[in-house]
Amino acid sequence: MMWVYDKRPCNGANFVYFGTQPVPSDSEVAKVLVEYTRGVLDALGIRNGPSHGEVMMTPDGPCLVEMNCRTHGGDGTFVPLARALTGGYSQVDAAADAFLDHEAFNRLPDVPTSPFRVSGQEVCLVCMRGGTVSSMSGLDQLRKLRSFVSLDTGVAVGSEVSASVDLFSSAGSLILMHQDRGVFEEDLRTVRRMETECALFELKDGSPSASAVDESPVVDAPSSTDAEEAEAPCGAAVERAKLRHRSCSEEVEHAVITEAPLLAAAA
Repeated sequence: MMWVYDKRPCNGANFVYFGTQPVPSDSEVAKVLVEYTRGVLDALGIRNGPSHGEVMMTPDGPCLVEMNCRTHGGDGTFVPLARALTGGYSQVDAAADAFLDHEAFNRLPDVPTSPFRVSGQEVCLVCMRGGTVSSMSGLDQLRKLRSFVSLDTGVAVGSEVSASVDLFSSAGSLILMHQDRGVFEEDLRTVRRMETECALFELKDGSPSASAVDESPVVDAPSSTDAEEAEAPCGAAVERAKLRHRSCSEEVEHAVITEAPLLAAAA
């Protein structure tokens, strides 16, 4: 499988994780990455087992960030999505089959088939302000989305959360997927709206969002009315966070993750 990181400037940081999106193997960028990644594996002498690589696409072509002889990480939250996208297997399944079921391993295609069987992605939940969590009712709403598959979070009532500025300050990993792309996209918009409204959690003793105190320019947009601010859970901080959230959609940093196929089964 190939994936692309969705990283955006937000909360005063340049590379906030918003999610991981699958890349079809018949796309032009995928064709370049498959050839490049296999060349890197050969050069490193990696012959057996799973691999996880990250590559930046630049005007001069692919640029290697890392290559590891392991599976894609993320505590395996991607596995159900990968199985649904491909029609039944993931990198983890392939690694196990290489040892335990050679016939199943040999049936795997050279690259994942296209188009994908479902629409979906891993969504990194972004906090727009910090504080002590007093209620997690927003996460319960996420579980009711039609495209919901799983939610992995370390946040609990009483936890201290901060505005998300990197992967480690993400509020959690949400897997969304659905046969109907329209349903998936609608649910994704709902998640992003809840983030900008600080509706993922109810917070007490909270600090302003990093977006609210960020002095860098934001996109031009109409100012909110006093009534709108009074209704918003985070007040004026939310309105400024909305502007930052919109502006960070303009320039998206993409670092492509490639999971190279197992090149040979282990004996």
